[in-house]
Amino acid sequence: MLTPNWGFSSRWTGLVLFSLVFFCMGSIAYGQSISLADVTAQDGLVEIRLTGGGVTTESFTLTSPTRIVINLEGVRTKAPGLIPGAGKIEQVRYSQFSPTVTRVVLDLREESSYFVEEIDQGRIVRVRLGSSVNQIQLLPTQPLPTLQVQGEGPLVATSFALSSPERLVVDFKYATLARELVLPEALGPIARVRTSQFNHETVRVVLDLTMPLAGILEDVEAGVQLALRYKIEKLAWQGGQLLIDTKGPRPQQLKREDGVSWLEFPFTVSDLRLPKGQGVELSSRQEESWFLGVASPGKRIKIISRLGGIALEFLPSALAGVRVVVDPGHGGSDPGAIGSAGYREKDINLAISQYLVRFLKEYGATVQLTRSGDYYLSLAERVAISNGSGAEIFVSIHCNSFGDSSKQGVETFYHAKSPQSKSFAQHVQEQLVSLRPCIDRKAKEGNLYVLRENLALAILTEVAFISNPQEEALLADPEYQQKVGRAIADGIEAFLEKK
Repeated sequence: MLTPNWGFSSRWTGLVLFSLVFFCMGSIAYGQSISLADVTAQDGLVEIRLTGGGVTTESFTLTSPTRIVINLEGVRTKAPGLIPGAGKIEQVRYSQFSPTVTRVVLDLREESSYFVEEIDQGRIVRVRLGSSVNQIQLLPTQPLPTLQVQGEGPLVATSFALSSPERLVVDFKYATLARELVLPEALGPIARVRTSQFNHETVRVVLDLTMPLAGILEDVEAGVQLALRYKIEKLAWQGGQLLIDTKGPRPQQLKREDGVSWLEFPFTVSDLRLPKGQGVELSSRQEESWFLGVASPGKRIKIISRLGGIALEFLPSALAGVRVVVDPGHGGSDPGAIGSAGYREKDINLAISQYLVRFLKEYGATVQLTRSGDYYLSLAERVAISNGSGAEIFVSIHCNSFGDSSKQGVETFYHAKSPQSKSFAQHVQEQLVSLRPCIDRKAKEGNLYVLRENLALAILTEVAFISNPQEEALLADPEYQQKVGRAIADGIEAFLEKK
């Protein structure tokens, strides 16, 4: 057998082995290197995404033409690339500058300061062009002024409040302050406007205030504005009352929605923690105004004006001790109307009535059903149950039906014999219509037996059209049935409170 003769001495053999080890180590390092995954550009911002992490960046600027150069150490890219820019960024180029360095170049239309930041453990590198703050105004909006700041380039703003003395602060990151900036004069509760270059990358604007205020930041064309808002300064229980302190507009009435009483504080902001206790559940939501939600089963809420704000006093519900008869329409051999999906009116009427009974009892009412199961009752029997119980309130629950399946909406009937029955029907109708966008078919007069022959204040409500496929699906939904029951209970309580 022939043996190859490589012609290497032992000294050369050692050198070859060392080279092979070095080559393998380089191959392993190459396999484990960080790769360029994606580059995106928008106005004033370039984002570089990498696979892996721990990247080291070096950056500098060049002129003629103007460009920003970012070197990414230990990063490899498969092929050179070019993407269009936006704003001051004309285009972005990237390529393998050296075996271990990927270079990203931002070609600029004009000179600009810039900031480089590494996030997500170095997996993302952001290059952000600097902006300049060059105009500050106070707009005489109502009920409170608005701070408007304009600049060259996108403005990235955050705000916070300080007290003792009262101030609102707006910081503009990645920004510099323009020279010869003219500051606005005092306006309303804003005693003075101050500004400074807080650090090398942040412009700070400070509003000195004569009262505690908050602000909502909004992006506007060519800048940012801070819409001033009143603050809820105190929210606490005291002696069974809920005290709410604010120098802003205060609610004069409340609106019931799905068992919750909502109070609107116009042009107000709150970040206070909601206090617990007193058997009352509080919630809130922030929109243009601040809304406080109060769930207080069995209690009605009285709003009391006081120095510095309002107090909420909780009194027994207007339903407490009131005798109510709830009448689920149809039953037994009389199924009522039947929808296209096969749902029967008698079943839906009973389900809604059972929810209504539950909520009325929560509010302290004494409640009786004309039927508690699937059996037939004549109209005379239903009225006899109501009259025999000494009921003050009678509510009959029905679903509407019509040959035209497009018909929809809510309507509630009353009898003209009682002047108060119209107001009663209107209060219930209002609550039912508030549940969803639908046709308000109004509270209307009806010469119906269960209304005409009843000694109680009586209404009959058609909560939706079972002949309409969309409304039939709603009526068959237990969650919606519960909402309908709650809305009717709220309507009865609202009527009794104003009776």
